[in-house]
Amino acid sequence: MKTTFYNIIKKERVGEYRIGYYTVDGKRPALPPDIVELEVIQDPQPPQQQNTLLLTQWVADLENMLWRLVWTQTPKTKKTIDECLGEIENNYQARVDAGAVMGDVHLKMADSDRSAFTQLLTLLNEAERFGQLPTETTISDYNSNTITLPTMQLRLLIIQYGLIYQSIWSKRVQLTKLVEAAQSDEDRMNLDLSFDSV
Repeated sequence: MKTTFYNIIKKERVGEYRIGYYTVDGKRPALPPDIVELEVIQDPQPPQQQNTLLLTQWVADLENMLWRLVWTQTPKTKKTIDECLGEIENNYQARVDAGAVMGDVHLKMADSDRSAFTQLLTLLNEAERFGQLPTETTISDYNSNTITLPTMQLRLLIIQYGLIYQSIWSKRVQLTKLVEAAQSDEDRMNLDLSFDSV
């Protein structure tokens, strides 16, 4: 289960997603009066009706204390190349911002985070070459909490992390080529430009 904070005055999500509820010393603390904690859920994807597009939007369901991804269907319209490329970039960035979840470990995937994990993996490989590989290594997760893992497990985790990002990048390239290869605005409006599969 994931949760997030929501400002009921500004009507916007606050901070980052976290796994489980926010706790201090094992207990859920009192929050400021304008902040609530919502469980993150995604509504099931409905069947797509003919000549419509399925769109998604995150909404705050305060009655049920949920931050919910809802689906809406809108009539298909023409899409220019620039509109499609802009949609791809927005969807790509949203997917990267969501981070990589591998079992109980949730890591950020910003440029700086990917660079840091690449450097860490290189250092661990060098340490092993000189017989100085530590048995455990500590890193920061998506919510800036420190976690300590067996170093061998962490190395495999970083490799998996890299493969997740590679699949996201490959999807971005694939979608861009599909948009550029489409013969008309009508063809482009039928393309699925989401990153749901990665």
